[in-house]
Amino acid sequence: MKKKHFKIGTRGSLLALTQCLQVKKQLEEMSDATYELIIIKTEGDENTEKPLWQMDGKDFFTKELDTALLKGEIDLVVHSYKDLGSERPIGIELAAITQRKFPHDVLLMRKSVVKELQSRKRSEVLVGTSSPRRMTNLENYLAPYLPYGEELKVKTESLRGNVNTRIKKCKDGAFDAIVLALPGIERLALGLPDHQNEAFEKHGDPREILGGLLDDFDFMILPTSTFPAAASQGALGIECLEESVDQSEQGLKRHQELKEILNKLNHERTIEEVKIERKRFQEFGGGCHLAVGITASKGEGFLRQSLRGVADNKIINELSLITEKKQHPKISKAFIGLSTIESFKELDLTLEKDQVFIKTACNYKEAIPTDTAHDYFFTSPSTVDYGSDLLHLEMNSLWASGNKTMKALASKGLWVNGSADSLGESTLKVLRESELVKLMKGETSWKVITNNEVGNDLGPTIGVYKKEVSKEDQDYLSSLETCDFYYWTSPTQYQWFKENTKLNPKALHGSGLGKTAACLDQDSDLSKDQRINFSTMTELKNWLRKNQ
Repeated sequence: MKKKHFKIGTRGSLLALTQCLQVKKQLEEMSDATYELIIIKTEGDENTEKPLWQMDGKDFFTKELDTALLKGEIDLVVHSYKDLGSERPIGIELAAITQRKFPHDVLLMRKSVVKELQSRKRSEVLVGTSSPRRMTNLENYLAPYLPYGEELKVKTESLRGNVNTRIKKCKDGAFDAIVLALPGIERLALGLPDHQNEAFEKHGDPREILGGLLDDFDFMILPTSTFPAAASQGALGIECLEESVDQSEQGLKRHQELKEILNKLNHERTIEEVKIERKRFQEFGGGCHLAVGITASKGEGFLRQSLRGVADNKIINELSLITEKKQHPKISKAFIGLSTIESFKELDLTLEKDQVFIKTACNYKEAIPTDTAHDYFFTSPSTVDYGSDLLHLEMNSLWASGNKTMKALASKGLWVNGSADSLGESTLKVLRESELVKLMKGETSWKVITNNEVGNDLGPTIGVYKKEVSKEDQDYLSSLETCDFYYWTSPTQYQWFKENTKLNPKALHGSGLGKTAACLDQDSDLSKDQRINFSTMTELKNWLRKNQ
């Protein structure tokens, strides 16, 4: 029997062809059909000088592909889903939303500029980007993430063109840095298995091209909590016709088979995330002129949304967990497991802080590596303070647990490649295993800078401080028995207070999204309704204010 044959419409850029060929390979592996690429030029590809938000009309990267699909000249189209507007032509159907590994943006900065920042020879940096969202958020929030960046001025200028064109412009000195979508560069870094395809014939080896361009750069994967990406960035949207142009029995059967094949590419987690992102995007009116980033991140037991930018001259800054709407009892007394809780004093609550544990320095000099450079992961701002002897080491790459730690390292003059963004260390592991990161930094060799309590799943640890019990004041411990809410900052803290204090058995227990949340989830003494997670201290304060 003759194999079914389908035509895939695509733009002709290196990235479009590469990601389309990667989808083609997946389709060939999951079906016995054959596929070919049909390259179609779009208005967005032809006009690369004018910013999209200044161009008249819409659907700059899809109109010509839509026309070919509706005429039956092609059978399906692979789009970057963020390029698809909410209003699609009648007769075209979204058949699949593929898995996205990363929604992030990535900052690429010339190494020479990084060195100038670290030598305090810079008062400003110029970043190229084509997006009003990026321009707004980079100018307002990037500086403290850069080495000694507290008083640095970040300026942006419009930059359009294909990924490789933009990188080359920056490499040639037109900009100090550029910001691109990580998913696109990731697909180029993943490359293609052979040379017998359109991408190689038209452009060359995508991985080799990218590697040559990036020699002069270092990278920073921007945390989506501060720099949310475009709605649905990172996902591919695959479209076909709702009904076959060929209405014969054979044509209808062929079209139904195509839909069934494409359905196998759907990824449920990604669909859930981008549905939220695109819904919020439309609430602001949508369009490529919108200066608001929107990213939803689903993890083990949580779904977080981040929105940041400007809409209708109003500053948008929202970071919260999407949770079931539950009616919680009013909180009158809360334990916050920090040694300092001044920022919570504005609340109309009785507050208790952690008066038991204190941090003291460890002697870790013998643990300082003397061999080749490693990937260093600092697990908290305290590790930056106590691990000062490590900051001068040669590092292959440098990572942080969250934004506070990232900024603390930057304030010491270090270039930080990325962070777990307070989503847990599994997030960091996935980032470090990205094809782009491996292309630029090689294979992983972790050194985890932490306290001396526990090991770490990422790799060997260096304990730079320890937590010690300073006192056991019985009056203080007894006062904790009447708390309605406890917020824990580590598994060790929770376990100690549970064993040494009579905690209110009806109280709610809160934590962040990492190891402490896992510890609470595994405790059979706590019901599901007693546990609550927070993505930031700001979210915790807002929740307490609402429930006080």
